[in-house]
Amino acid sequence: MLLLIGGGVATASWLATGTGAASAAATTVQNLVVSTAAPTATLYPKPAGGYSNPATGTVVATVDNPNPFR
Repeated sequence: MLLLIGGGVATASWLATGTGAASAAATTVQNLVVSTAAPTATLYPKPAGGYSNPATGTVVATVDNPNPFR
């Protein structure tokens, strides 16, 4: 029964028509801004013995999206 109702709704939306004015506009995409940052946590999974160099395995960056959409 649910499949029958879902199929009917899908068919109705596919066949629906409308009138009236419509418009759309595109915007210019801006580049993401990647910059260095201080680490706030340890990157896991970390080896049981730890890293030989503390800088290994650390992600230290921030990414800012200046676009109006996300």
